Amino acid sequence: LKYPNVDSWNFSVERLLASDLTATVSYVGNVGKHEQWGVPLNQAVPGPGPFDPRRPLYQKYGINNSVNDASNALSNNYNSLQTKLTKRFSHGLSILSTFTWSKALSDSGGLGPALGEARTYGPEGWDRKYAFTLGHVWQLPFGPGRAYLSNIHGAAKQIIAGWEFSGITQFESGWPFSPGLNNNASINADVGTPPDVVPGVNPYSVPGGQSRNLWFNPAAYTIPGPYLYGNAAQDSLRGPNLFSADWSFSKRFPLAETKSLQFRWESFNIFNRTNLANPNGAVDAGAGSAGVITGLSTPMRHMQLGLRLEF
Repeated sequence: LKYPNVDSWNFSVERLLASDLTATVSYVGNVGKHEQWGVPLNQAVPGPGPFDPRRPLYQKYGINNSVNDASNALSNNYNSLQTKLTKRFSHGLSILSTFTWSKALSDSGGLGPALGEARTYGPEGWDRKYAFTLGHVWQLPFGPGRAYLSNIHGAAKQIIAGWEFSGITQFESGWPFSPGLNNNASINADVGTPPDVVPGVNPYSVPGGQSRNLWFNPAAYTIPGPYLYGNAAQDSLRGPNLFSADWSFSKRFPLAETKSLQFRWESFNIFNRTNLANPNGAVDAGAGSAGVITGLSTPMRHMQLGLRLEF
């Protein structure tokens, strides 16, 4: 067997836009080769009747369990455009913003000699086409030494001055998923099959628009003919996108020369955005189930408050 290996490469251009501001544009890619998987040698060839007479090793040796051969013929690849804007901390503000446009593809294993050693190839399950993030730390400009209300003192100073606003905001396109079948009786083998694509029917054409109640059109797919493997591609559909903002506000109260008290208010998913998970991809699950989303990819908003004594 050959050793699995990865070839990777990148090319970046960086420019200083201001004394504290830098922009970077990069191409990043890699290819993985000779990944290992077990080739199933004793799958039942699709056809009528019981499985065992259609198993290659059963006919010769009476073996009716699974037998795998070692192979390292799988591969994967990743290509991306990555951009970054960095503002180093100055004037009470630092920013790190990134945007990535990428695609990750892989084999997910073969189907063995019973199906002509066909392999499933498509996007990785974790692949997101677009991903934007914004991280920031901002010392709010209120109080002594700041741009606004620099003359406040007493109780007003304790309440208004010294606040810091920080957080991470992200927006990402949806995860891929595969259309599938719950009932694989049509192929009558010990392997599942994807459905067939109905030509000319847009899987995203949903009356009233996509929603948690129906994310894709199950009528865009049909059950393959008897003993045939379906042609719907692996991970050919995309689920809902994600938007989340995790923000915090903090303030330090000096107590003595070497002592201070820090107050923090942290909020996760501060806008309480409903980030839906992928839908039920089984196109034969029936009305009210096929294409329906019943879960979340991230929790709803939650907050926490904290006090930290430093000495």
